[in-house]
Amino acid sequence: MDIEILGQTFWLNGIKGTVKDVRKWTSTTVQSTGQGTVLKLADGVYQANGPQISSTTHEHQDFWIVSPGGRQEKVEVNGDIGNGQTVLVIWGSVKGNNNGYNLVVRNFTTNQGWNLFRCLPNSIAYKGTKELTLKYLGYIFIPLIILTLAYSSLPPKHKDVGGLYSSDREYRASNPTFTQSDILPFLNIDIFMAIPILMFVGYRKRTKLIWQNYNTAMACINQAINNNPQFVKSLEA
Repeated sequence: MDIEILGQTFWLNGIKGTVKDVRKWTSTTVQSTGQGTVLKLADGVYQANGPQISSTTHEHQDFWIVSPGGRQEKVEVNGDIGNGQTVLVIWGSVKGNNNGYNLVVRNFTTNQGWNLFRCLPNSIAYKGTKELTLKYLGYIFIPLIILTLAYSSLPPKHKDVGGLYSSDREYRASNPTFTQSDILPFLNIDIFMAIPILMFVGYRKRTKLIWQNYNTAMACINQAINNNPQFVKSLEA
């Protein structure tokens, strides 16, 4: 079944049937940060400090789904699923990508269901983030470039020609013009305040946009499934 998600054609497929051969296991990822060091405390006394080691444990689950029509699919999905239960798994991707991602799981035996947000393809999940990033890069760098060019094109703060002026104020009283001292406060504000704020706001808006894409896409997928019982029936073949 093809549907429209955020202006892109998205195909859906899946299987509905009985679960068998549920298998669970864990894997551990070990990461090392930093380097080992040796600290000399006194003559002949040393303290060795090794790198910091951290580990992350990942839970895995896979099982077979056998449809009433005899079709079988092996699925890797974490969740509350047991042997003999009736489960529906929907996968899909954007048109042109033949490798689908598991997206929706429904356990009809326990009346539970869940969405696999993180499995959406990047073209859906990150839609619009490139334009948003470029927009905020413009907000950050265009004012910085303008202020930098203005600063470099103006005379220094105090231009003591022939020792005639003892201060910038005296010079400007006789030569009213803009100097680098007029631009410097705005340049400092832009660098130390405006840029960090814009970076933070841009990051927050980007994160919000990604979650909006997730929610919009999953709402479209679930609505398509709920509104098309014939499609769900076809997955039992």
